[in-house]
Amino acid sequence: MNIFGFILTILPIALSPGASFTLGMTNAMNRGIKGLFSIIIGTSLGIYTHALLVGLGITGIVIKYPFIINTIQTIGTVYLIYLSYTLIKNGIYSEKKVTEKETKTATIKDAYIANIMNIKAIILYLTVAPNFLTSSCINVSSFITLASIHIIIMTIWLLAFGYIIIFAARKINFSSVSRFINIIGGVCLLYFSLSPYFL
Repeated sequence: MNIFGFILTILPIALSPGASFTLGMTNAMNRGIKGLFSIIIGTSLGIYTHALLVGLGITGIVIKYPFIINTIQTIGTVYLIYLSYTLIKNGIYSEKKVTEKETKTATIKDAYIANIMNIKAIILYLTVAPNFLTSSCINVSSFITLASIHIIIMTIWLLAFGYIIIFAARKINFSSVSRFINIIGGVCLLYFSLSPYFL
């Protein structure tokens, strides 16, 4: 198993903004670091699910049927559009929120679904991850090991950036930063969800 090579390959993927990053930063603004943990848990479960399905060979079977892949991509896109709408709405109406409970934050389920329906994540574990395994160790435990490395990198990145966002909000008007993060996060999430159809 080429762990070092996998780390070098996964770093830019894990550090690039995507659905988990966007949901994580908006949750960090709305609920602090505690809100970030639900995104980390949901995304981790999604990554482990991809690793498990690829390790068992199920994803390899499913990928042969374009209708199933297109359906997964469509459902994932619709779900991300719904989440982006929620974030933008939270940002626009943030001044009118009376209590924290009125602001919708992404849940473990939201992060899990956003990850599991992500075609890029499916392709990553189906085509990229096996390149770092020798033919004798292509099994479920090897894919789980690679997924664990991916999760560690993603967790460190989200926590570090989450603390930066929370620190910045304390130095600047919290309401303004919260509004900005929610609206920009929603717009970015909308872009991420629609970009496969236009790029």
